[in-house]
This record gives sequence, C-alpha cells and structure tokens, in this order.
Amino acid sequence: VQEEEGGTVSKEKLKKAACSLTPERIALLNKLGFDWQLIRGANPESWMASFEQLRAFKKEHGHTQVPKNHSNHRLASWVKTQRR
Repeated sequence: VQEEEGGTVSKEKLKKAACSLTPERIALLNKLGFDWQLIRGANPESWMASFEQLRAFKKEHGHTQVPKNHSNHRLASWVKTQRR
C-alpha cells in the first residue's frame, strides 16, 4: 500500500489491498512501524464528527440517504464509504 502526500494512506487503497493483507503481511507492516492511525478516516474524532453530521442530516431530512450531489460532499462521500 503506497502512502500518499503527507504520509497518509487512503481507506480505499487499503481496502483494495486488504485481500492481500494476510496476517504475515500485516506483521511485516507492523515490523516497519506502519502507523495504522494515519489511514485517512481512521481518526476516531473525525469519524464521530462525520457521524454527528449524519445525525443532523437525518434529523432534518428523516433519512440517511445523503445524495452524492449534496452540498456537503464530504458527508456524502463518508456515508458511501461506511456502506462498503
């Protein structure tokens, strides 16, 4: 899994690589000091912030189907990622 600018790894790239992340490969990454918290979106505070935005969206709209053309593109993308 290649790191992107800023030393982060996108969740999408990690998911694509997940099928090849055997326990042995995970151990190798751990030996290298791979920081799993640098995975974009893995920050618990960031996740909770997005969850709270979704909660507010549901309160306003009555559902959690955030359209991809919604003004909050980040929330729409986050919801799509959660469904994968």
